[in-house]
Amino acid sequence: RIELSGAGEPGIYLSNDKSWGTNPSLRRGTKVITTSGVFPIEELEGKEFEVKNLNGEISNAKCWLSGNNQKLYKLTLKDGTEYFSTKEHEWPVWDGVQYTKVNTPSIKVGSKLPFLREKKMFDGDLGTYNDGFLSGWIIGDGWVSNRKKHSEYGMIVSDKDDESNISKLLISTIQENVPSFNGSFRRRLVPTIEDFEETMTQVLVETKTKEVSINNIQVDNYIKQFGVVDKNVGLPKAVWVNGSEEYRKGIIDGLFSSDGHISKSKKRVTLTSKHKSLLSDVSELLGFYGIKTTIRHSTSTLNNKTFDRYDLRINENQSIKQFMNIFKLSVQYKQDELDNYKFNNTQDNNQVEVISVEETDIYEDVWDISVQDDTHCFQLSKVVTGNCCEIALRPFQFCNLCEVNVSNIESQEDLNVR
Repeated sequence: RIELSGAGEPGIYLSNDKSWGTNPSLRRGTKVITTSGVFPIEELEGKEFEVKNLNGEISNAKCWLSGNNQKLYKLTLKDGTEYFSTKEHEWPVWDGVQYTKVNTPSIKVGSKLPFLREKKMFDGDLGTYNDGFLSGWIIGDGWVSNRKKHSEYGMIVSDKDDESNISKLLISTIQENVPSFNGSFRRRLVPTIEDFEETMTQVLVETKTKEVSINNIQVDNYIKQFGVVDKNVGLPKAVWVNGSEEYRKGIIDGLFSSDGHISKSKKRVTLTSKHKSLLSDVSELLGFYGIKTTIRHSTSTLNNKTFDRYDLRINENQSIKQFMNIFKLSVQYKQDELDNYKFNNTQDNNQVEVISVEETDIYEDVWDISVQDDTHCFQLSKVVTGNCCEIALRPFQFCNLCEVNVSNIESQEDLNVR
């Protein structure tokens, strides 16, 4: 490859120190998407896999522990997302013409980083659309209670939502997988907190609903295969690892059909929950599809009790269009509101803005990913980040420049060719 390049590239270096050389990189827990699933970067150590590069193309890659006890910098994006990396880690920054690699401390406030909009993540083999919808409804307007031998599940469907036959869909999905199940929804008046998304207020009201409680070990085994646990843990494991695209579409439908709000007065899609970890997971999941979100926190008081409330919002026109192109809502009146949105032809903003870069007092082990293509980049949830094997000099080191012997060059044209 070096010979064919005609330019001595790529360069080669040798090192006996695995903790120095290729740039120390990202902290534990940073989610990286591969063709086999989404994994915290440390779980990819020692493995070879495929990632999406700067152009959204698939490239071979591998991961290794690249540094021990390294000082971290915090890079914050406009939507509030924070990434932690070392000073050597490089990011592709738009310079007005192209993306140029810039190490973390050198990134300026207002810099633009690349953002991929994709219609699919990866396609696992677990779960159908209806499986995902059931999981989403349990996490949205439902609950999971842990018992000694198995978990108990409950779901609520309001009369308004059930105009779209939601309760029938949920029961039939369970029965398709557990034929012996004979449970059903029962009508009742329940005290519920009604959200007024436009004004960020909540009111306790008596709501006509249907409710079902399921205490069945076979149903538990069916639901547990997707990794559905209590909603304060976040999204089911199948979303990240072996779930099918249809399962992910179903779970987004279930969540937004149950706990979502489609604004009439402005173009805005909102998902509300008291569980920040759940909305953080949903934000990352939508980010891998190229949908920008923000999470807003507020509190309200009812009957002398204070409640935390988190609102995940999709405000950007291109992100709402992306959401509409990928996902559909089974609660018809919400889908109708989405369908009423009209958009002018605007240029896609496939970049995210950096609002701060801060040095921290955090020291942690870090991992790096080597991408085997010309972009040396890989996709995170909210941004594409860089990977490069350029060496940063240690104190008092100097650059060892190469020489080219031109004794046999006889003209400018010959020099240009060589």
